[in-house]
Amino acid sequence: MKVSFIKSLFEKVKLLEAEEMIRRYFVMNGFDGILTVLGILIGSYISENINPPLIINITLTSGIAMFISGFFGAYIAERAERLKEIRELERALLKPLKNSVLEEAVLTVTIIVGIVDGSSPLIVSLVIIVPFFLGLSPLLAFYISLSIALILLFLMGLYLGKISKEHIILSAIRMVAIGILCIFLMLLVKPLPP
Repeated sequence: MKVSFIKSLFEKVKLLEAEEMIRRYFVMNGFDGILTVLGILIGSYISENINPPLIINITLTSGIAMFISGFFGAYIAERAERLKEIRELERALLKPLKNSVLEEAVLTVTIIVGIVDGSSPLIVSLVIIVPFFLGLSPLLAFYISLSIALILLFLMGLYLGKISKEHIILSAIRMVAIGILCIFLMLLVKPLPP
């Protein structure tokens, strides 16, 4: 039962040639998630308040907000675009496609896209803050989390380099450089007095 359900999902994704779109949503929002957590980490650092429970709570609530935003934003936008394509196809074929395999595939794939779009920033956020759950000193957890974020950017760059068939190491370095630029700009922020 479960295998046939999963196989059916893959068939619908393939029917709509949506693999590229799903990959794009995963990378874009995963990137957003990494930079958001970098913002939380650097914000705690410049405020001289590296408080593990606070960082965990802010990251979790931000991750949940990014999940909701990503899921519904992608679902609503993709559903509208795909249903528009079906309506145009109906006009060209002079035949309704309501309840067709195509419409079912569109509705299923838009849910998949929403889940991928929403879950990618939440997943990377949780991975980055794992050190804060380990009872390490706050400063050590901060530096390890920062390193994890940069490693995730490096891995994302490798993946994008492989997809684009560019030099994968240069692609990875470019992603890390963006993360370092983001950190540098955030460090320029002067903390407000309490």
